[in-house]
Amino acid sequence: MVTAIDGRRMARNIILPLKKEEELRRKSNRQFCLVSAMVGRNTAAYSFLVEQNRVADEIGMTLVAYRRSEDIISPRLFLNVVREFSSNFTVGGVLVNLPLPKQYDDFKEKILDSIDPKKDVGCLNPITKNVLPPAVEVVNNILKEAGWSLEGKKVVVMGAGFLVGSPIVQYFGKLCGVMSVFTSKNAGGSVCESALRAADLVICGTGKPGILKPEMVRPGAGVIDFGFSLKDDKPMGDLDTSSPYISDLAFYTPTPGGTGPVLTACLFENYYKLTKL
Repeated sequence: MVTAIDGRRMARNIILPLKKEEELRRKSNRQFCLVSAMVGRNTAAYSFLVEQNRVADEIGMTLVAYRRSEDIISPRLFLNVVREFSSNFTVGGVLVNLPLPKQYDDFKEKILDSIDPKKDVGCLNPITKNVLPPAVEVVNNILKEAGWSLEGKKVVVMGAGFLVGSPIVQYFGKLCGVMSVFTSKNAGGSVCESALRAADLVICGTGKPGILKPEMVRPGAGVIDFGFSLKDDKPMGDLDTSSPYISDLAFYTPTPGGTGPVLTACLFENYYKLTKL
């Protein structure tokens, strides 16, 4: 019988110890803030920012949400803003919400590299070492919840983006048996379809609603879906959960309520790990 992973319950289990940690910090007067910066109007990034605000309120900590239109702030000015936040001693963590607008492409690497590794809750700076990327932690938590090991497994990653696909490939590539990686552009091709039919686990994050049909994956496989988009104002993931073949899977993460809450919780967990160092 298929299991729909309850990401909200998993997130609560991660957040509860953080609430206790924040209470101790308040009593000892050792408090910092987390800065979450966003430029543009990307739906997934904005939804993530809203969820961050909700979790910060639940924990009882201070989140500074810095949101600007790309028409107002230039890439160079945003780079300076991120540098200033990173150097501020009252700031314990800095997150740049991705994706950035296309006109920021030439500055993206400089912006992410400007995040202090000691405050890099999203592991966006390549030299950050003290915490794992939140997407990696999400996969670790879900595999533990499902009672799965990747040893000897065939894994397909659909979507090789900077925030999800890329860190997952780098971290899990050597831990599984075979890993096949497809970008959002070639995720629907015949080679991808062949790999899906043999996969034990599919991790998707293309942002293309319903691109993955359960019948494309062999029965008994698991699906971890990071995809998020709005269709007719309704949140949808990459996995088409309306298909009757969804029952053939071992487990899957729904949208909403799957990877999203766990990803946000892991982000805050990184913040508390970094501010202990």
